[in-house]
Amino acid sequence: MIIIKLKGGLGNQLFQYAFGLFLAKKRGEELKIDNNNLFSGSDTVRFYDLDNFNISATVASDSEIKRVKPKFSLLIKIYKKIFKKYHIGYEKNILETKANYIEGFFQSYKYLEPIKEQLLKEITLKEDIDYKLQSNAISVHIRRGDYVNNKECFICGLEYYNRAFRIIKEKVVDPVFYIFSDDIVWAKENLDNKDNLVFVSSPELTNCEELIIMSRCKHNIISNSTFSFWGAWLNQNPNKIVIAPNKWNNVFMDEYNDLLPPSWLQISVK
Repeated sequence: MIIIKLKGGLGNQLFQYAFGLFLAKKRGEELKIDNNNLFSGSDTVRFYDLDNFNISATVASDSEIKRVKPKFSLLIKIYKKIFKKYHIGYEKNILETKANYIEGFFQSYKYLEPIKEQLLKEITLKEDIDYKLQSNAISVHIRRGDYVNNKECFICGLEYYNRAFRIIKEKVVDPVFYIFSDDIVWAKENLDNKDNLVFVSSPELTNCEELIIMSRCKHNIISNSTFSFWGAWLNQNPNKIVIAPNKWNNVFMDEYNDLLPPSWLQISVK
Protein backbone atom coordinates (compact mmCIF):
# COMPACT_ATOMS: atom_id res chain seq x y z
CA MET A 1 0.00 0.00 0.00
CA ILE A 2 1.14 3.54 -0.82
CA ILE A 3 -0.24 6.56 1.02
CA ILE A 4 0.14 9.97 -0.63
CA LYS A 5 0.06 13.01 1.67
CA LEU A 6 -2.03 15.87 0.32
CA LYS A 7 -1.41 19.52 1.13
CA GLY A 8 -2.36 22.83 -0.44
CA GLY A 9 -5.25 23.70 -2.72
CA LEU A 10 -6.97 21.76 -5.48
CA GLY A 11 -4.15 22.13 -8.02
CA ASN A 12 -1.52 20.88 -5.58
CA GLN A 13 -3.77 18.03 -4.46
CA LEU A 14 -4.17 16.90 -8.07
CA PHE A 15 -0.41 16.88 -8.69
CA GLN A 16 0.17 14.88 -5.51
CA TYR A 17 -2.62 12.45 -6.28
CA ALA A 18 -1.38 11.96 -9.85
CA PHE A 19 2.14 11.17 -8.63
CA GLY A 20 0.78 8.71 -6.08
CA LEU A 21 -1.33 7.07 -8.77
CA PHE A 22 1.65 6.82 -11.12
CA LEU A 23 3.84 5.30 -8.41
CA ALA A 24 1.16 2.86 -7.23
CA LYS A 25 0.55 1.68 -10.78
CA LYS A 26 4.29 1.26 -11.38
CA ARG A 27 4.69 -0.82 -8.21
CA GLY A 28 1.39 -2.68 -8.51
CA GLU A 29 0.15 -1.47 -5.13
CA GLU A 30 -3.02 0.09 -3.76
CA LEU A 31 -3.09 3.88 -3.38
CA LYS A 32 -4.57 5.60 -0.34
CA ILE A 33 -4.81 9.30 0.54
CA ASP A 34 -3.82 11.14 3.71
CA ASN A 35 -5.94 14.29 3.73
CA ASN A 36 -5.15 15.36 7.30
CA ASN A 37 -3.91 18.94 7.71
CA LEU A 38 -3.82 20.38 4.18
CA PHE A 39 -1.96 23.49 5.38
CA SER A 40 0.94 24.28 3.02
CA GLY A 41 2.51 27.46 4.38
CA SER A 42 -0.02 30.18 3.49
CA ASP A 43 -2.89 31.56 5.54
CA THR A 44 -5.42 30.35 2.98
CA VAL A 45 -7.83 27.76 4.36
CA ARG A 46 -7.65 24.54 2.34
CA PHE A 47 -10.21 21.78 1.95
CA TYR A 48 -10.06 18.23 0.64
CA ASP A 49 -11.54 18.55 -2.85
CA LEU A 50 -10.75 15.27 -4.57
CA ASP A 51 -13.85 13.53 -3.23
CA ASN A 52 -15.83 15.56 -5.79
CA PHE A 53 -14.13 13.56 -8.56
CA ASN A 54 -14.37 9.94 -9.66
CA ILE A 55 -10.95 9.05 -8.30
CA SER A 56 -10.06 5.43 -7.64
CA ALA A 57 -8.12 5.93 -4.40
CA THR A 58 -9.79 6.12 -1.01
CA VAL A 59 -8.85 8.04 2.13
CA ALA A 60 -6.51 6.13 4.46
CA SER A 61 -7.69 5.37 7.98
CA ASP A 62 -5.68 6.53 10.99
CA SER A 63 -4.56 2.95 11.61
CA GLU A 64 -3.35 2.58 8.01
CA ILE A 65 -1.35 5.80 8.27
CA LYS A 66 0.24 4.69 11.55
CA ARG A 67 1.15 1.36 9.99
CA VAL A 68 3.26 2.94 7.22
CA LYS A 69 4.34 6.05 9.13
CA PRO A 70 6.11 4.95 12.32
CA LYS A 71 6.00 7.42 15.19
CA PHE A 72 9.65 7.05 16.15
CA SER A 73 12.42 8.43 13.96
CA LEU A 74 14.60 5.32 14.50
CA LEU A 75 11.95 3.10 12.97
CA ILE A 76 11.63 5.51 10.05
CA LYS A 77 15.37 5.27 9.41
CA ILE A 78 15.40 1.48 9.70
CA TYR A 79 12.41 0.71 7.52
CA LYS A 80 12.62 3.75 5.21
CA LYS A 81 8.86 3.88 5.05
CA ILE A 82 8.57 7.63 4.48
CA PHE A 83 9.65 9.60 1.43
CA LYS A 84 9.62 13.42 1.55
CA LYS A 85 10.73 15.51 -1.40
CA TYR A 86 9.96 19.19 -1.75
CA HIS A 87 11.96 19.84 -4.89
CA ILE A 88 9.14 20.77 -7.24
CA GLY A 89 10.37 19.60 -10.64
CA TYR A 90 10.79 16.20 -12.25
CA GLU A 91 13.32 13.75 -10.85
CA LYS A 92 13.50 10.31 -12.43
CA ASN A 93 15.16 8.69 -9.41
CA ILE A 94 12.12 9.48 -7.27
CA LEU A 95 10.25 6.76 -9.14
CA GLU A 96 12.56 4.14 -7.62
CA THR A 97 11.54 4.84 -4.01
CA LYS A 98 10.25 1.87 -2.03
CA ALA A 99 8.65 4.06 0.62
CA ASN A 100 5.01 3.57 1.56
CA TYR A 101 4.27 7.12 2.73
CA ILE A 102 4.95 9.83 0.14
CA GLU A 103 5.03 13.57 0.75
CA GLY A 104 5.99 16.32 -1.70
CA PHE A 105 4.75 18.51 -4.57
CA PHE A 106 5.73 16.59 -7.76
CA GLN A 107 4.76 19.38 -10.16
CA SER A 108 5.76 18.23 -13.63
CA TYR A 109 3.81 17.20 -16.71
CA LYS A 110 6.28 14.30 -17.05
CA TYR A 111 4.68 12.50 -14.11
CA LEU A 112 1.27 12.83 -15.76
CA GLU A 113 1.81 11.63 -19.31
CA PRO A 114 2.23 7.88 -18.55
CA ILE A 115 -1.19 7.79 -16.84
CA LYS A 116 -2.92 10.47 -18.91
CA GLU A 117 -5.93 8.39 -19.96
CA GLN A 118 -6.58 7.25 -16.40
CA LEU A 119 -6.34 10.80 -15.07
CA LEU A 120 -8.72 12.11 -17.73
CA LYS A 121 -11.19 9.41 -16.70
CA GLU A 122 -10.85 9.94 -12.96
CA ILE A 123 -10.77 13.75 -12.82
CA THR A 124 -14.41 14.04 -13.77
CA LEU A 125 -17.19 15.31 -11.54
CA LYS A 126 -19.37 12.84 -9.67
CA GLU A 127 -22.19 15.32 -10.23
CA ASP A 128 -21.58 16.86 -13.64
CA ILE A 129 -22.24 20.52 -14.33
CA ASP A 130 -24.16 21.83 -17.32
CA TYR A 131 -22.51 25.13 -18.24
CA LYS A 132 -23.05 26.44 -21.76
CA LEU A 133 -19.92 27.59 -23.59
CA GLN A 134 -19.49 29.16 -27.00
CA SER A 135 -17.65 26.97 -29.50
CA ASN A 136 -14.77 29.47 -29.52
CA ALA A 137 -14.51 29.67 -25.72
CA ILE A 138 -11.18 30.72 -24.23
CA SER A 139 -10.63 30.25 -20.51
CA VAL A 140 -8.64 32.98 -18.76
CA HIS A 141 -7.46 32.37 -15.22
CA ILE A 142 -6.32 35.27 -13.02
CA ARG A 143 -4.67 34.30 -9.73
CA ARG A 144 -4.42 36.96 -7.05
CA GLY A 145 -5.78 36.14 -3.59
CA ASP A 146 -2.99 34.99 -1.27
CA TYR A 147 -0.36 35.88 -3.90
CA VAL A 148 -0.90 39.63 -3.39
CA ASN A 149 0.82 39.90 -0.01
CA ASN A 150 3.39 37.12 -0.47
CA LYS A 151 6.77 38.38 -1.72
CA GLU A 152 7.71 34.91 -2.97
CA CYS A 153 4.71 34.83 -5.29
CA PHE A 154 4.67 36.43 -8.72
CA ILE A 155 1.46 37.98 -10.05
CA CYS A 156 0.79 38.11 -13.77
CA GLY A 157 -0.09 41.69 -14.64
CA LEU A 158 -2.38 43.22 -17.22
CA GLU A 159 0.44 43.36 -19.76
CA TYR A 160 0.59 39.56 -19.77
CA TYR A 161 -3.16 39.12 -20.21
CA ASN A 162 -3.48 41.81 -22.88
CA ARG A 163 -0.66 40.20 -24.85
CA ALA A 164 -2.27 36.78 -24.47
CA PHE A 165 -5.58 38.21 -25.70
CA ARG A 166 -3.83 39.60 -28.78
CA ILE A 167 -2.21 36.25 -29.57
CA ILE A 168 -5.52 34.43 -29.29
CA LYS A 169 -7.28 36.98 -31.50
CA GLU A 170 -4.64 36.39 -34.18
CA LYS A 171 -5.28 32.65 -34.11
CA VAL A 172 -8.98 32.26 -33.26
CA VAL A 173 -11.97 33.75 -35.06
CA ASP A 174 -14.33 35.70 -32.77
CA PRO A 175 -13.04 34.32 -29.45
CA VAL A 176 -15.10 34.64 -26.30
CA PHE A 177 -13.02 34.95 -23.14
CA TYR A 178 -14.37 33.22 -20.03
CA ILE A 179 -12.80 34.77 -16.93
CA PHE A 180 -11.99 32.73 -13.82
CA SER A 181 -10.42 34.39 -10.80
CA ASP A 182 -10.17 34.36 -7.02
CA ASP A 183 -10.58 38.16 -7.30
CA ILE A 184 -13.34 38.53 -9.85
CA VAL A 185 -14.01 42.14 -8.77
CA TRP A 186 -10.45 43.11 -9.74
CA ALA A 187 -10.85 41.29 -13.05
CA LYS A 188 -14.06 43.15 -13.88
CA GLU A 189 -12.47 46.49 -13.04
CA ASN A 190 -9.23 46.00 -14.96
CA LEU A 191 -9.70 43.85 -18.04
CA ASP A 192 -10.11 45.46 -21.45
CA ASN A 193 -12.26 44.33 -24.43
CA LYS A 194 -15.30 43.83 -22.21
CA ASP A 195 -17.63 43.13 -25.14
CA ASN A 196 -16.40 39.55 -25.46
CA LEU A 197 -15.75 38.71 -21.82
CA VAL A 198 -17.84 36.37 -19.67
CA PHE A 199 -17.10 36.42 -15.94
CA VAL A 200 -17.59 32.90 -14.65
CA SER A 201 -16.30 32.73 -11.07
CA SER A 202 -19.01 33.17 -8.45
CA PRO A 203 -19.95 31.82 -5.00
CA GLU A 204 -22.42 29.48 -6.71
CA LEU A 205 -19.61 27.47 -8.34
CA THR A 206 -17.18 25.22 -6.49
CA ASN A 207 -13.47 25.11 -7.32
CA CYS A 208 -13.94 21.69 -8.87
CA GLU A 209 -16.79 22.91 -11.06
CA GLU A 210 -14.77 25.91 -12.24
CA LEU A 211 -11.84 23.63 -13.05
CA ILE A 212 -13.99 21.39 -15.22
CA ILE A 213 -15.58 24.37 -17.01
CA MET A 214 -12.08 25.70 -17.75
CA SER A 215 -11.10 22.32 -19.18
CA ARG A 216 -14.08 22.37 -21.55
CA CYS A 217 -13.04 25.64 -23.16
CA LYS A 218 -11.43 25.29 -26.57
CA HIS A 219 -8.23 27.12 -25.62
CA ASN A 220 -6.70 28.35 -22.36
CA ILE A 221 -4.83 31.36 -21.00
CA ILE A 222 -3.41 30.34 -17.65
CA SER A 223 -1.74 32.12 -14.77
CA ASN A 224 1.16 30.87 -12.66
CA SER A 225 -1.12 28.61 -10.66
CA THR A 226 -1.41 24.83 -10.35
CA PHE A 227 -5.20 25.20 -10.43
CA SER A 228 -4.80 27.03 -13.72
CA PHE A 229 -2.41 24.35 -15.00
CA TRP A 230 -4.95 21.59 -14.46
CA GLY A 231 -7.74 23.50 -16.18
CA ALA A 232 -5.59 23.56 -19.32
CA TRP A 233 -4.05 20.10 -18.98
CA LEU A 234 -7.48 18.45 -18.72
CA ASN A 235 -8.59 20.19 -21.93
CA GLN A 236 -8.94 17.35 -24.45
CA ASN A 237 -9.01 19.51 -27.59
CA PRO A 238 -6.13 18.03 -29.66
CA ASN A 239 -5.53 21.44 -31.27
CA LYS A 240 -5.74 23.50 -28.11
CA ILE A 241 -3.68 26.64 -27.66
CA VAL A 242 -2.43 27.09 -24.12
CA ILE A 243 -0.71 30.36 -23.23
CA ALA A 244 1.29 30.49 -20.01
CA PRO A 245 3.70 32.90 -18.31
CA ASN A 246 7.36 31.92 -18.40
CA LYS A 247 7.75 32.84 -14.74
CA TRP A 248 6.07 30.88 -11.96
CA ASN A 249 7.24 32.65 -8.81
CA ASN A 250 9.98 34.91 -7.46
CA VAL A 251 12.13 32.09 -6.05
CA PHE A 252 13.23 28.58 -7.06
CA MET A 253 12.64 29.28 -10.75
CA ASP A 254 14.87 26.40 -11.87
CA GLU A 255 12.58 23.92 -10.16
CA TYR A 256 9.75 24.73 -12.57
CA ASN A 257 11.62 23.84 -15.78
CA ASP A 258 9.61 20.64 -16.27
CA LEU A 259 6.25 21.94 -15.12
CA LEU A 260 4.66 22.86 -18.45
CA PRO A 261 4.32 20.67 -21.56
CA PRO A 262 6.58 21.89 -24.38
CA SER A 263 3.59 22.39 -26.69
CA TRP A 264 2.27 25.22 -24.49
CA LEU A 265 3.19 28.74 -25.54
CA GLN A 266 5.15 30.51 -22.82
CA ILE A 267 5.37 34.28 -23.07
CA SER A 268 7.81 36.49 -21.23
CA VAL A 269 6.62 38.31 -18.13
CA LYS A 270 8.32 40.69 -15.71
